[in-house]
Amino acid sequence: MKKVFATVAAAITMMALPVAGYADAHTVKCANGSYNIETVDQDYFGEGPDAEKEYDDYCQELAEIVCREHGDVPR
Repeated sequence: MKKVFATVAAAITMMALPVAGYADAHTVKCANGSYNIETVDQDYFGEGPDAEKEYDDYCQELAEIVCREHGDVPR
């Protein structure tokens, strides 16, 4: 069992390493509360109007996922 947890932890760590330099705190606001999560910084998406829209879309999708996991909807 320890081997399984070690393997899963290593896989998660390896996936997280490329975005570690872009980590940022983000507050997801749901109808019944807010949740602080760590996610990628806006700089991860680059610069320009397309990057800003992509970041906004990412934040909206992230809010829907987090709120749904808590039985809620974004506000």
